[in-house]
Amino acid sequence: MIFLRILLASMRMDIGGAETHILELACELKRRGNFVVVASEGGVFEKQLSDNGIKHIYAPLCSKKPSALMESYKTLEKIIVEDKIDIVHSHARIPNFIIWFLRKKHHFGFVSTLHFAFTKKKFVEKFTVWGEKNLAVSDDLRRHLIKNSRVKANEVVTTVNGINPALFSKNNDYSYLYEEFPLKKDSKKIVCVCRMERVNCESMYALVRKAEALEKKLKNIQIILVGDGEAFPELSEKAKEINRKTKKNTVILTGARTDVNNIIMLADVFVGISRAALEAMTAGKLVVLTGSYGHGGVLYPKNYEINMKSNFTCRRQPEITDSKVFDSIVSAFSLKNSEKEAITSELKALTEENFSLKRMCDDAVNVYRELMSEIKVSDIVLSGYYGFSNSGDDAILKMIIGEIKKYDNNIGITILSNRPNDAKSIYNVNAVSRWNFFAIRKALKKSKVFISGGGSVIQDATSTKSLLYYLSLIVMAKTYHNKVMLYANGIGPLKRERNRKMAKKVLNKTDIITLREYDSKDFLDELGVITPKITVTCDPVIGLEDISYEEAENLLFRYNLYGKKFVVMSLRPWKSAPLFEPEFIEAVKKLKRENDLEVVFIPLQHPDDVEFSKKIADATDSICIEKRLTAEMCVGIAKYSQFVVGMRLHILIYAFVAGVPALGISYDPKVEGVMKYFGEDTYIGILEFTKLNFISKAQRIISGRESYMEAISHRRDELKEKNKMNIECVIELLDSENDENK
Repeated sequence: MIFLRILLASMRMDIGGAETHILELACELKRRGNFVVVASEGGVFEKQLSDNGIKHIYAPLCSKKPSALMESYKTLEKIIVEDKIDIVHSHARIPNFIIWFLRKKHHFGFVSTLHFAFTKKKFVEKFTVWGEKNLAVSDDLRRHLIKNSRVKANEVVTTVNGINPALFSKNNDYSYLYEEFPLKKDSKKIVCVCRMERVNCESMYALVRKAEALEKKLKNIQIILVGDGEAFPELSEKAKEINRKTKKNTVILTGARTDVNNIIMLADVFVGISRAALEAMTAGKLVVLTGSYGHGGVLYPKNYEINMKSNFTCRRQPEITDSKVFDSIVSAFSLKNSEKEAITSELKALTEENFSLKRMCDDAVNVYRELMSEIKVSDIVLSGYYGFSNSGDDAILKMIIGEIKKYDNNIGITILSNRPNDAKSIYNVNAVSRWNFFAIRKALKKSKVFISGGGSVIQDATSTKSLLYYLSLIVMAKTYHNKVMLYANGIGPLKRERNRKMAKKVLNKTDIITLREYDSKDFLDELGVITPKITVTCDPVIGLEDISYEEAENLLFRYNLYGKKFVVMSLRPWKSAPLFEPEFIEAVKKLKRENDLEVVFIPLQHPDDVEFSKKIADATDSICIEKRLTAEMCVGIAKYSQFVVGMRLHILIYAFVAGVPALGISYDPKVEGVMKYFGEDTYIGILEFTKLNFISKAQRIISGRESYMEAISHRRDELKEKNKMNIECVIELLDSENDENK
């Protein structure tokens, strides 16, 4: 378990939903072993932070004055540097602004949470600063943030206001409140918790204005207003005036409190919104949802879900009025005891299920870790043919990352990908566009090792441009003093003499080259690459585990293949062999007819292979699984097949992992080279392909299937051992780099 050093920044730590959220989050993060410090202008929750072993630092984060902003900047900077903070998590607009500037100077992750819509002015929203990753406490706030700011959808997730149910136990001793305040045991108690700012506490004003009418209607009521702020003096005077008229302690103001949980336990009816309303539900109280955003009335289980979407704030609800508040409270008190019990029990269960403290903390920690993986200075930059929906290359990438993380989960990795956002979410590492040379250069400046990972990228069969791209990355990596490794590569072909000379020069600058078969080693010897350490290992996909056999069975059932004899085929379009297609179609028809076999085509590169595979499948009355399958699923399906026919190299490797024989159609030397390395001689050059030689080799596989499988099993065990040498070479380079930097 890796623990984080976290700074939570808030304007204040006084009574309020956002502040309670921060308090609970800080305590839960601390309980999980993280280092937590809170910075704010202070408030009643300072003591609770201290009681939980959490340091609070004063910073004037409520003020926009230049002097206060500068003081806050210096204070937060000191905490970040001295406490070696990993993540700064801000909960308000002013802290956001200051942290945004600090982020330009210091290396930490910046997260912010939106607790409410700061302003209705769209111009201000557009230029409000937000974190690199963000949380919103409701779905409607998440939509608001995406719509009205420059935050992208993948940069903000919905969280919850987590409630600690232990604080609202029926065993709580709150008898001291009867001694502290003029409370009567038999009174009907209405509790409202809110920060007493004029823009936020309309519910309190409504209660005060309707206090006499409520007393007249309900008899023997006490309205308890909890909170502090600019409206406190005015509300206090109005309370005194009402109490004089009723000659009772009808309205009681408690001021700011840290025992809000116990005061809520006094309530017969709670009036309020948001987190305070959630706490009242957790306490098993009837709730009248009403506040400055709108009026929702008595909350019932049937309207729980619709209110949950706005975090119980009454946003988009009808406007609050005194009469609506009055009618709702009277309605709540008119409910029968059995009705009250049924309502409050269901609301309590729903709230504990949907608003757990664990969920709130998990959401925050997941965002922290995702951000840490992105901002971490990468030890390794990993390049290959990634982000092009090619099953084989995706499997290679997954296996390389898995082996590195298995060795040390703290190693930072940056992938160069055609789809960097997808790579980040799938592999939980940093990623930059393979076309953004500025971002690549920035990553290489900070990294230790550059890996050209898997596949056949050092070749000019595709194009010279492709070769130049991959060679230029190696040159750039060496320019920034990275150790360079070619990880389980296939080398060649290189047809042009100029390309051969260029490749020789660049590859001799590398440190280690591991190869997936011996033909590539022979080619490097022929090329004159002698400087790096060269080892023949194997394709990393050989180490594939966690095969989806059950999922494969389900898929086979769906296509009516389970329990039948079938052959898996994977093709790719190849214009250089115009006679291949008609010959192959006839060969498949003959194979099916003479052996009573079904054939299923699996495209490995999407969308490139799909149309061609579907065309051949239609022509041979076969099945084509157009859905993109994972490498594990491909292996699972291959396991149930009689054998596999493939042009795509990795379908042959999947067959080898599954332990079934394969028939390779060699459009590229790599196919023949890998098949020979596996110890299999069942391959045909695409230009020599005929129906007769295909059927001949297929029949040999069918008749000798068991012996083929036995040989594959033995060879597979050998290659799995060789696969370990790939990661050993990575470790060797990392260790040598660390030794040089000591």
